[in-house]
Amino acid sequence: MTKIEDNMDFYNFIQYGQVSTEHEHKKRVLEAQDIMTREVTSLKEDDSIDLFEELAKLERIRHVPVVNSNNKVVGLLTHRDFFNILTKRSQAGTEIKISDIMKKEVKTISKEESLVEVAKIMYKNNYGCLPITENNVLVGIITANDFLKYFSQKDLFLNREE
Repeated sequence: MTKIEDNMDFYNFIQYGQVSTEHEHKKRVLEAQDIMTREVTSLKEDDSIDLFEELAKLERIRHVPVVNSNNKVVGLLTHRDFFNILTKRSQAGTEIKISDIMKKEVKTISKEESLVEVAKIMYKNNYGCLPITENNVLVGIITANDFLKYFSQKDLFLNREE
C-alpha cells in the first residue's frame, strides 16, 4: 500500500479510502455512512440536563442530537453547552430542560455525503459533529472522533525514517 506523504495523498485518502495516484482507476468515494456511528444516543426536548450529564459520563459522549417524537432532529446539545449552563443551573435552583440550552439550528447531512464534504463542513463551521438523517429521521452521527478512529486503523502515514 502507498503511504501518505503529502496533502494530496491525504485528500485522496479521505475521498477514496486509500492513497491513490491520478493514474489509478477511480475508486468509490468514501461517504459519511462508511465511518458514521449508527447507534446514536439522543434526547428529547423536555429531558433534563441531568440526563445529559449522566449519559455523557456513562457513554463518554460529547454530542447528543435532540429529537422529537418522530425521531426528527430538532436540536443538538454539546458538552460545551452543558458547561456553559452549569453556573446558571446552580443559581437557578430549578430543573433546566434540554430545550432551554440546546442549539436549535442544526446542520444535518445525508449518509451519502462524501467524507471530503463532511470534513469541509465540520472544519469551516468548527463543528464537532454532524447528525445524519434520512427522510428527516436521525440515522447516525459523525464526529471528529469517527475520522480519527478510521484513520488510526490504517497504516497510512509515511515514516520518514524508513
